[in-house]
Amino acid sequence: MALVSNGSKGRVEVELARFGLIPLFESVVCGEKREELKPSPVMIERALMVLGLPRERAVYAGDAPAGIEASKNAGVASIAIARSPIQAERLRAENPDRMFAGLDEMADFLVRDVWHREQFVV
Repeated sequence: MALVSNGSKGRVEVELARFGLIPLFESVVCGEKREELKPSPVMIERALMVLGLPRERAVYAGDAPAGIEASKNAGVASIAIARSPIQAERLRAENPDRMFAGLDEMADFLVRDVWHREQFVV
């Protein structure tokens, strides 16, 4: 699993450490140049290279329209996670492959319908 963020690498790593999440990620990719930031596909493509994962088997999950657009630009399936009705409307405009009304709903789906399969199906 990789984390792809427009945030600065220093800030993102501090937050991951604060919550004990660093071991969950094989790679943390942050934009080093303005042109690499989402909705550019560059960071997602970099994460795929580190993971050795073909785009057909990858899924991007995010809560911002720029991230969903970046996943489309990278040819990766997308999951939108909306935390409010206004955010849901903005995310829906990007046509994600799947949308959830929060992390709990997404986690339930992943545990119930995905983990036992070899391939993710959106």
